[in-house]
Amino acid sequence: MTQEKKFYSFRQNNSGGFFKELENGMFHLIVEANSAQEANEIAQEQGVYFNGCEDGLDCECCGDRWYTTSEYNVVNEDELSDYDGYLIIRKDVKT
Repeated sequence: MTQEKKFYSFRQNNSGGFFKELENGMFHLIVEANSAQEANEIAQEQGVYFNGCEDGLDCECCGDRWYTTSEYNVVNEDELSDYDGYLIIRKDVKT
């Protein structure tokens, strides 16, 4: 049985008044994964971090730079071209 591909989006908060660049100068990320949990793990491999305020990495008044994704952040594959400026991480989704 083949699992439907899911793409999870991660938008960066402008914590501290600036964005941090990811690979290829991108500031936001879309990850192909089987689940939100897996997408969060893959995002962390790309330099995304969570709990930045708690860990002293982000501005407390601005809030955390990154938040974990969930099923509410799924992007349809046919809409990926609408996400200009996003780094898109594709993978072979296996069951």
